[in-house]
Amino acid sequence: MSFFHASQRDALNQSLAEVQGQ
Repeated sequence: MSFFHASQRDALNQSLAEVQGQ
């Protein structure tokens, strides 16, 4: 459960970082 939550949070962070990168 924790791993899934962490993975989802990491994916969200990556998406946010990509948007900010542009």
